[in-house]
Amino acid sequence: MWTKHWTASSVTDYECHNIESKHQHLNGHCTRWRGCTQGTRENILANLKDWAEDQSSPKVYWMEGMAGTGKTTIMYSFCEILNGNQQLGANFCCSRLIPSCRDANLIVPTLVSQLAAYSPSFRSSLCKVLSREQQQPTELNIPTQLKRLLGEPLKAAKAFSVDVVIVIDAMDECQDSSLVQLLLDALLESTASLPLKYFITSQPEFRIRDKMLAQHRDMPSILHLHDIKQSIVEADIHKYLLDTLGNIFPPLPLADIQLLTKHAGKLFIYAATAAQYINPGP
Repeated sequence: MWTKHWTASSVTDYECHNIESKHQHLNGHCTRWRGCTQGTRENILANLKDWAEDQSSPKVYWMEGMAGTGKTTIMYSFCEILNGNQQLGANFCCSRLIPSCRDANLIVPTLVSQLAAYSPSFRSSLCKVLSREQQQPTELNIPTQLKRLLGEPLKAAKAFSVDVVIVIDAMDECQDSSLVQLLLDALLESTASLPLKYFITSQPEFRIRDKMLAQHRDMPSILHLHDIKQSIVEADIHKYLLDTLGNIFPPLPLADIQLLTKHAGKLFIYAATAAQYINPGP
Protein backbone atom coordinates (compact mmCIF):
# COMPACT_ATOMS: atom_id res chain seq x y z
CA MET A 1 0.00 0.00 0.00
CA TRP A 2 1.22 3.51 -0.82
CA THR A 3 -0.04 4.68 2.57
CA LYS A 4 3.12 3.27 4.12
CA HIS A 5 5.12 5.86 2.19
CA TRP A 6 2.75 8.53 0.94
CA THR A 7 1.36 10.27 3.99
CA ALA A 8 0.68 13.92 4.74
CA SER A 9 4.14 14.25 6.28
CA SER A 10 6.16 12.23 3.78
CA VAL A 11 4.48 12.72 0.42
CA THR A 12 7.15 15.24 -0.62
CA ASP A 13 10.03 12.84 0.08
CA TYR A 14 9.94 11.32 -3.41
CA GLU A 15 13.25 11.91 -5.18
CA CYS A 16 13.04 15.15 -7.14
CA HIS A 17 14.78 15.35 -10.50
CA ASN A 18 14.57 19.12 -10.56
CA ILE A 19 16.83 22.04 -11.39
CA GLU A 20 19.10 21.78 -8.37
CA SER A 21 19.48 18.00 -8.48
CA LYS A 22 20.27 18.09 -12.18
CA HIS A 23 22.85 20.77 -11.58
CA GLN A 24 24.49 18.64 -8.87
CA HIS A 25 24.43 15.49 -11.02
CA LEU A 26 25.81 17.22 -14.11
CA ASN A 27 28.43 19.28 -12.32
CA GLY A 28 31.16 16.90 -13.43
CA HIS A 29 29.98 16.70 -17.01
CA CYS A 30 29.50 20.29 -18.18
CA THR A 31 30.53 23.88 -17.70
CA ARG A 32 29.17 25.82 -14.74
CA TRP A 33 25.42 26.20 -15.02
CA ARG A 34 23.62 29.49 -14.52
CA GLY A 35 20.77 31.57 -15.85
CA CYS A 36 20.89 34.06 -18.68
CA THR A 37 23.41 36.88 -18.45
CA GLN A 38 21.72 40.15 -17.54
CA GLY A 39 20.57 41.97 -20.64
CA THR A 40 20.37 38.84 -22.80
CA ARG A 41 17.34 36.89 -23.95
CA GLU A 42 15.16 39.75 -22.71
CA ASN A 43 12.41 39.45 -25.33
CA ILE A 44 12.15 35.69 -24.89
CA LEU A 45 11.89 35.92 -21.11
CA ALA A 46 9.40 38.79 -21.31
CA ASN A 47 7.20 36.77 -23.68
CA LEU A 48 7.39 33.74 -21.41
CA LYS A 49 6.45 35.85 -18.40
CA ASP A 50 3.47 37.29 -20.31
CA TRP A 51 2.38 33.79 -21.33
CA ALA A 52 2.56 32.55 -17.74
CA GLU A 53 0.49 35.45 -16.43
CA ASP A 54 -2.12 35.63 -19.21
CA GLN A 55 -5.09 33.46 -18.25
CA SER A 56 -6.26 33.38 -21.87
CA SER A 57 -2.97 32.13 -23.31
CA PRO A 58 -2.52 28.49 -24.43
CA LYS A 59 -1.91 26.01 -21.62
CA VAL A 60 1.26 24.64 -23.26
CA TYR A 61 4.37 26.50 -24.38
CA TRP A 62 6.91 24.49 -26.35
CA MET A 63 10.40 25.88 -26.84
CA GLU A 64 12.49 23.85 -29.26
CA GLY A 65 16.02 24.42 -30.45
CA MET A 66 19.09 22.69 -31.72
CA ALA A 67 21.69 21.49 -29.22
CA GLY A 68 23.67 24.40 -27.84
CA THR A 69 21.12 27.14 -28.52
CA GLY A 70 20.59 27.86 -24.81
CA LYS A 71 17.30 26.11 -23.99
CA THR A 72 18.26 25.00 -20.49
CA THR A 73 19.75 28.38 -19.59
CA ILE A 74 16.52 30.10 -20.65
CA MET A 75 14.53 27.50 -18.71
CA TYR A 76 16.62 28.19 -15.60
CA SER A 77 16.00 31.96 -15.82
CA PHE A 78 12.31 31.42 -16.51
CA CYS A 79 12.04 29.17 -13.45
CA GLU A 80 13.63 31.92 -11.37
CA ILE A 81 10.97 34.34 -12.62
CA LEU A 82 8.18 31.85 -11.91
CA ASN A 83 9.56 31.09 -8.48
CA GLY A 84 9.71 34.79 -7.65
CA ASN A 85 6.04 35.11 -8.65
CA GLN A 86 5.08 31.92 -6.75
CA GLN A 87 4.00 30.31 -10.01
CA LEU A 88 6.54 27.47 -10.24
CA GLY A 89 4.57 24.38 -9.29
CA ALA A 90 7.16 21.76 -10.24
CA ASN A 91 9.95 21.00 -12.67
CA PHE A 92 11.65 17.94 -14.12
CA CYS A 93 14.98 18.22 -15.94
CA CYS A 94 15.58 15.26 -18.23
CA SER A 95 19.12 14.11 -18.93
CA ARG A 96 20.41 11.12 -20.85
CA LEU A 97 23.52 11.18 -18.61
CA ILE A 98 21.54 10.15 -15.50
CA PRO A 99 19.42 6.95 -15.52
CA SER A 100 16.68 8.34 -13.27
CA CYS A 101 16.52 11.56 -15.29
CA ARG A 102 16.01 9.80 -18.61
CA ASP A 103 13.14 7.61 -17.36
CA ALA A 104 9.84 9.10 -18.52
CA ASN A 105 7.99 6.94 -15.97
CA LEU A 106 9.43 9.13 -13.20
CA ILE A 107 8.29 12.48 -14.62
CA VAL A 108 4.70 12.55 -13.35
CA PRO A 109 5.45 11.13 -9.85
CA THR A 110 8.25 13.67 -9.42
CA LEU A 111 6.09 16.57 -10.57
CA VAL A 112 3.31 15.41 -8.25
CA SER A 113 5.75 15.26 -5.32
CA GLN A 114 6.89 18.83 -5.90
CA LEU A 115 3.35 20.08 -6.46
CA ALA A 116 2.40 18.53 -3.11
CA ALA A 117 5.15 20.60 -1.49
CA TYR A 118 3.90 23.69 -3.32
CA SER A 119 0.22 23.34 -2.34
CA PRO A 120 -1.03 21.95 1.00
CA SER A 121 -4.52 21.66 -0.47
CA PHE A 122 -3.23 19.52 -3.33
CA ARG A 123 -1.17 17.41 -0.92
CA SER A 124 -4.22 16.69 1.22
CA SER A 125 -6.26 15.64 -1.81
CA LEU A 126 -3.36 13.56 -3.13
CA CYS A 127 -3.02 11.62 0.12
CA LYS A 128 -6.72 10.71 -0.01
CA VAL A 129 -6.28 9.39 -3.55
CA LEU A 130 -3.12 7.49 -2.66
CA SER A 131 -4.76 5.81 0.33
CA ARG A 132 -7.05 3.98 -2.09
CA GLU A 133 -4.29 2.78 -4.43
CA GLN A 134 -2.56 -0.58 -4.36
CA GLN A 135 0.31 0.06 -6.79
CA GLN A 136 3.49 2.10 -6.61
CA PRO A 137 3.46 5.27 -8.76
CA THR A 138 5.92 3.99 -11.37
CA GLU A 139 3.95 0.75 -11.76
CA LEU A 140 1.07 2.73 -13.27
CA ASN A 141 1.15 3.56 -16.96
CA ILE A 142 1.71 7.22 -17.74
CA PRO A 143 -1.89 8.19 -18.66
CA THR A 144 -3.07 6.58 -15.41
CA GLN A 145 -0.34 8.38 -13.45
CA LEU A 146 -1.55 11.68 -14.87
CA LYS A 147 -5.21 10.92 -14.20
CA ARG A 148 -4.91 9.54 -10.66
CA LEU A 149 -1.88 11.34 -9.26
CA LEU A 150 -2.45 14.73 -10.85
CA GLY A 151 -5.93 15.06 -12.30
CA GLU A 152 -8.05 13.64 -9.46
CA PRO A 153 -6.26 15.51 -6.63
CA LEU A 154 -6.27 18.77 -8.58
CA LYS A 155 -9.99 18.60 -9.20
CA ALA A 156 -10.62 17.95 -5.51
CA ALA A 157 -8.20 20.64 -4.27
CA LYS A 158 -8.95 24.32 -3.89
CA ALA A 159 -8.16 26.42 -6.96
CA PHE A 160 -4.71 27.98 -7.08
CA SER A 161 -4.55 31.72 -6.52
CA VAL A 162 -2.20 32.15 -9.50
CA ASP A 163 -1.58 30.36 -12.79
CA VAL A 164 0.73 27.50 -11.83
CA VAL A 165 3.35 26.39 -14.34
CA ILE A 166 4.90 22.93 -14.65
CA VAL A 167 8.32 22.89 -16.36
CA ILE A 168 9.79 19.89 -18.21
CA ASP A 169 13.23 20.50 -19.69
CA ALA A 170 14.99 18.54 -22.45
CA MET A 171 12.18 16.05 -23.00
CA ASP A 172 14.03 14.62 -26.01
CA GLU A 173 16.67 13.22 -23.62
CA CYS A 174 14.29 10.60 -22.24
CA GLN A 175 15.34 7.10 -23.20
CA ASP A 176 12.03 5.69 -24.45
CA SER A 177 10.46 7.94 -27.08
CA SER A 178 7.22 5.94 -27.03
CA LEU A 179 6.73 6.85 -23.35
CA VAL A 180 7.39 10.50 -24.20
CA GLN A 181 4.67 10.33 -26.83
CA LEU A 182 2.28 8.80 -24.29
CA LEU A 183 3.08 11.58 -21.83
CA LEU A 184 2.57 14.31 -24.40
CA ASP A 185 -0.74 12.81 -25.52
CA ALA A 186 -1.95 12.67 -21.92
CA LEU A 187 -0.74 16.19 -21.08
CA LEU A 188 -2.21 17.79 -24.18
CA GLU A 189 -5.50 15.98 -23.64
CA SER A 190 -5.73 17.15 -20.03
CA THR A 191 -5.05 20.86 -20.54
CA ALA A 192 -8.70 21.84 -20.83
CA SER A 193 -9.67 20.23 -17.53
CA LEU A 194 -6.69 21.02 -15.26
CA PRO A 195 -5.67 24.42 -13.81
CA LEU A 196 -2.05 24.10 -14.91
CA LYS A 197 0.24 25.39 -17.62
CA TYR A 198 3.16 23.43 -19.04
CA PHE A 199 6.46 24.82 -20.31
CA ILE A 200 8.30 22.13 -22.27
CA THR A 201 11.70 22.31 -23.96
CA SER A 202 13.31 19.89 -26.38
CA GLN A 203 15.47 19.55 -29.43
CA PRO A 204 13.48 19.35 -32.71
CA GLU A 205 12.92 15.60 -32.35
CA PHE A 206 10.29 14.55 -34.90
CA ARG A 207 8.14 12.46 -32.52
CA ILE A 208 7.79 15.41 -30.13
CA ARG A 209 7.24 17.83 -32.99
CA ASP A 210 4.48 15.67 -34.48
CA LYS A 211 2.62 15.63 -31.16
CA MET A 212 3.00 19.37 -30.62
CA LEU A 213 1.92 20.28 -34.14
CA ALA A 214 -1.06 17.91 -34.23
CA GLN A 215 -4.48 19.51 -34.04
CA HIS A 216 -5.59 20.03 -30.44
CA ARG A 217 -8.41 21.93 -28.81
CA ASP A 218 -5.75 24.16 -27.24
CA MET A 219 -2.83 24.56 -29.64
CA PRO A 220 0.47 25.26 -27.86
CA SER A 221 2.52 28.41 -28.13
CA ILE A 222 5.74 27.53 -29.95
CA LEU A 223 9.16 29.15 -30.06
CA HIS A 224 11.82 27.82 -32.44
CA LEU A 225 15.07 29.10 -30.95
CA HIS A 226 17.13 28.32 -34.03
CA ASP A 227 14.80 30.52 -36.14
CA ILE A 228 15.55 33.71 -34.19
CA LYS A 229 17.38 36.27 -36.31
CA GLN A 230 21.14 35.81 -36.36
CA SER A 231 21.77 39.45 -35.45
CA ILE A 232 19.65 39.19 -32.28
CA VAL A 233 21.40 36.02 -31.11
CA GLU A 234 24.84 37.44 -31.89
CA ALA A 235 24.07 40.58 -29.89
CA ASP A 236 23.16 38.42 -26.87
CA ILE A 237 26.25 36.23 -27.28
CA HIS A 238 28.41 39.36 -27.49
CA LYS A 239 26.91 40.64 -24.21
CA TYR A 240 27.53 37.25 -22.61
CA LEU A 241 31.18 37.19 -23.70
CA LEU A 242 31.75 40.77 -22.52
CA ASP A 243 30.27 39.86 -19.14
CA THR A 244 32.25 36.63 -18.82
CA LEU A 245 35.59 37.78 -20.24
CA GLY A 246 35.47 41.52 -19.61
CA ASN A 247 37.45 41.42 -16.34
CA ILE A 248 40.26 38.99 -17.13
CA PHE A 249 43.88 40.12 -17.06
CA PRO A 250 45.49 40.81 -19.40
CA PRO A 251 42.30 42.10 -21.05
CA LEU A 252 41.06 40.27 -24.11
CA PRO A 253 41.01 42.61 -27.12
CA LEU A 254 37.53 43.61 -28.23
CA ALA A 255 38.34 42.36 -31.71
CA ASP A 256 38.87 38.86 -30.28
CA ILE A 257 35.51 38.96 -28.50
CA GLN A 258 33.87 40.05 -31.75
CA LEU A 259 35.61 37.19 -33.56
CA LEU A 260 34.40 34.67 -30.97
CA THR A 261 30.90 36.06 -31.37
CA LYS A 262 31.01 35.52 -35.11
CA HIS A 263 32.36 32.00 -34.74
CA ALA A 264 29.60 31.13 -32.25
CA GLY A 265 26.83 32.01 -34.68
CA LYS A 266 23.62 30.98 -32.88
CA LEU A 267 25.30 28.52 -30.51
CA PHE A 268 25.59 29.75 -26.95
CA ILE A 269 27.37 26.50 -26.07
CA TYR A 270 30.25 27.48 -28.36
CA ALA A 271 30.60 30.84 -26.58
CA ALA A 272 30.28 29.24 -23.11
CA THR A 273 32.88 26.58 -23.90
CA ALA A 274 35.30 29.15 -25.32
CA ALA A 275 34.81 31.44 -22.31
CA GLN A 276 35.39 28.55 -19.90
CA TYR A 277 38.63 27.63 -21.73
CA ILE A 278 39.89 31.23 -21.74
CA ASN A 279 38.81 32.03 -18.19
CA PRO A 280 38.41 28.76 -16.21
CA GLY A 281 37.84 30.62 -12.94
CA PRO A 282 38.15 28.99 -9.51
